[in-house]
Amino acid sequence: MALSTKHKIVAAARQILMSDGYRSLSMRRVAAACGMSVGNLTYHFPTADSLLVAVIQNMLDGYGEQLKRYQTMGVAEGQDILDQVIEFIIRDAVTSATSSLMIELWAMAKHDPSKAKYVNLAYDMGRQVIKTLILRASPETSPADAEKAAVVLLVFSEGSTALFSRRHDLGYEAEDMIGVARQTIRAMIAPTPHH
Repeated sequence: MALSTKHKIVAAARQILMSDGYRSLSMRRVAAACGMSVGNLTYHFPTADSLLVAVIQNMLDGYGEQLKRYQTMGVAEGQDILDQVIEFIIRDAVTSATSSLMIELWAMAKHDPSKAKYVNLAYDMGRQVIKTLILRASPETSPADAEKAAVVLLVFSEGSTALFSRRHDLGYEAEDMIGVARQTIRAMIAPTPHH
């Protein structure tokens, strides 16, 4: 099945952002990449901000699909779900696609405060999904502790993006970070009751 026009536009914008940077992301450039006029592009996305929101939402939807798989696992598998989520988040953080996109989003937020709200939205949404999964994996955990653990997991993820996606000579690997993240998150939440 062919991609819808909106999906094609979002994919082109995301690719430009990842490969050429946020300063290269313009409506004209995206329209050219899609083989359409700027007028046709603005029919689907009236502003550059609406297109940026769609790119971020597309990224979050991809995470959401994966994380929903964990949510549908049985409650008896609770801790395994949490381990899988931690591993997924950190492994994904060091992929070239995710690290390229995130680094550009950070740069954009740093240099254009009007865009920072969209990056903050992405973190807020991600934090809520992770918090929900932590509470599912460890129902005895308080919502406040789950929130703190979700933020810490995002810190592990972002730190992994910043370091491990660019350097491989640190004497420490993303795999090591997964183990430390698991230990840290487990220490922050209530123990999973044994049946």
